[in-house]
Amino acid sequence: MTILRRARQETQKQERRQAILDTALQLFASSTYQEMTLEMVAQHVGVARGTIYLYFKTREELFLVAFSDLFQSWLDEVDAELQRIQQITDEQDRIEEVARLIPESLAQRKTMVRISSVVHTILEHNIDLERARQFKKEMLTRAHQTAHLLEQCLPFLDPDQGLQLLIYTDTLIIGLSQQSEHAPVLQQVFAEPDMQPLLVNFQPAFSHLFRVLLYGLEQEKLRKT
Repeated sequence: MTILRRARQETQKQERRQAILDTALQLFASSTYQEMTLEMVAQHVGVARGTIYLYFKTREELFLVAFSDLFQSWLDEVDAELQRIQQITDEQDRIEEVARLIPESLAQRKTMVRISSVVHTILEHNIDLERARQFKKEMLTRAHQTAHLLEQCLPFLDPDQGLQLLIYTDTLIIGLSQQSEHAPVLQQVFAEPDMQPLLVNFQPAFSHLFRVLLYGLEQEKLRKT
């Protein structure tokens, strides 16, 4: 009976931890990182603020874990599609499939896209060395698998260029996310017709630039051969 009780307690802890993460993401989806507090998360989960600290020491740690979960889930989805794309015999068709896959997968993960900007501009500036090292190691370890699949799908990628492609992709996500999420005052500015040329819409911009990146890497390889 003791073993069963411990198992139930552990399950309850995991369920509460996940509830905290899910609630934080739901709140973030309708607000900003700056507006959110651990008190808000605790209130919506229905626990005391001190309970949150049993699972996450700081707001930064909570969001790093949330981002890590979203990032790994995204790469799991991408990997499954890359394994399918591997079976396509025509090289140009494989490139086109990858050019479609990444933008479409991100279109379904708007919260992850928004958090990626927060991770690099805020969270990584407010954690200690050990937590930063651990976080980056987790990201690198997980990225290697997807990088290898990209190299198998895209004939112009040399060994280790799959990881480079993922880093470039991450850079596009962060930059375009920042450019396309506007403060209320800028939303009013961009509503003016003559300001429309400055407006950045994440999805079409990312889709275009990712395609340019892929075919640019292909042309670079052709020039070398």
